[in-house]
Amino acid sequence: MKKHLVFAGILICLSLGAQADNSESSGWYVGGSLGLTSVDDDGKFDDQQFDDSDGAYGFFGGYRFNDFFAAESRWMELGEYRRSEPLIDTDTMDATSISINLVGIIPVGDKWELSAQVGAASVDVSCDSCNRETGTTAGFAASYRTSPNMSVFLSYDLYNYEDDVGGTEFDMDIDVTQFGLRYNFE
Repeated sequence: MKKHLVFAGILICLSLGAQADNSESSGWYVGGSLGLTSVDDDGKFDDQQFDDSDGAYGFFGGYRFNDFFAAESRWMELGEYRRSEPLIDTDTMDATSISINLVGIIPVGDKWELSAQVGAASVDVSCDSCNRETGTTAGFAASYRTSPNMSVFLSYDLYNYEDDVGGTEFDMDIDVTQFGLRYNFE
């Protein structure tokens, strides 16, 4: 399912990029977001107490090439998670990510936009037995332009990577639902 989501996002980005023209919507943009995360650990921590949700925040910047296509980079604090095993101390994991994304955009009227993004992410989970892992990210958003240079958005992003804890490989997914602001330097 996740691979299908990434593949669909790539197709959307490529098809929208092919329809692109040199419009007045190009330029640099920056923004930030706040949200909630949820972790799917592929059953790795089923026998342990695992706090699998937290808050998230992030910052991003990018360049919009035209009405339909952009590229952006993001830094996200993906939350802090606690796991504990019987008779063993609690281990705290803190997750951050840096990603590079391609963004396909569909304008809906004068003020609304729908978008889908796919990219590569470096996810750093700090704990005793964790490493920095490279994975994929994909997501979609709806945004509303409140002024010529400011937009608000609601988005869902998925960060997927493979981790190795205690010699066992497993898929780790971090879902992020977030609200944010974007400033366009047009």
